[in-house]
Amino acid sequence: MDSIIYNGVDLSGANYGIVLEGHPVPAIMSPDVDVQEVAHGGGISQGKTYRPIVFGATVAVRGASPSDLRQKIEAMHTLFDVESDKTLVFDIAGWRHKRWNARLYRPSLDQVINDRTVRLTLAFICANPIAESTELLTENYTPTSNAFTFYVPDDVAATVGGNCFATPVYTIKATAGGTESTVKVKNVTRDEEIVYNVALADGHWLRINTALMSVQKSTDSGTTWTNVIGSCDTGPFPVLTAGVRNEMLLTGADNSTLEVEYRRRYLGG
Repeated sequence: MDSIIYNGVDLSGANYGIVLEGHPVPAIMSPDVDVQEVAHGGGISQGKTYRPIVFGATVAVRGASPSDLRQKIEAMHTLFDVESDKTLVFDIAGWRHKRWNARLYRPSLDQVINDRTVRLTLAFICANPIAESTELLTENYTPTSNAFTFYVPDDVAATVGGNCFATPVYTIKATAGGTESTVKVKNVTRDEEIVYNVALADGHWLRINTALMSVQKSTDSGTTWTNVIGSCDTGPFPVLTAGVRNEMLLTGADNSTLEVEYRRRYLGG
């Protein structure tokens, strides 16, 4: 059944009774342009940021009785009463492969169909207008040299999907003998690199999260993590270019395994 999934909760369930009527209204990206005046007149623009986007979706809420309808509306109030963005998925063909971080923005009552059914418009605001795939993609590698070239995706015929750069998580797991004193992860395609300046002992893990711009180390196989960004040389974090197969280089970690996790990312609706 076509519905909405918010914060992991399917609103088509018995507690909410929501049916999504048609497709959501797509949102158009609206970039903020920084224009600098120049001495000879006119100006130049540089950089880019994006304004929040708003999705509108028409839904029917159906109860088994008037009191059941009221209970479903009250349950919706509780679900949407959040203090931070939560994941939003429109569970309908053509949309269910994407998710946004969003909050309810402007709900409106459009029509009272009968004493057990109402039609609503739910508007959601996304402070970050970039969607990501509901599918988490994982690539695993075993370095065969101290300067190990690998590709993301690993499949020679594949490219990184979406239309916006992806923000991977790299996890290096040191094995017998540990790593050298300097471990580097570089996206050769983009010329972006992060350097960790401390050796990883046997059994220690290093996690580089490019979305959060964080670097953490675990000494207990991922149970607990410690922030080690202070031991890094940080240029631009090595993200992944969409539409190509990214050439990568791992240096100083031939006694390890490497896991790369990412989601496809999409601009706008």
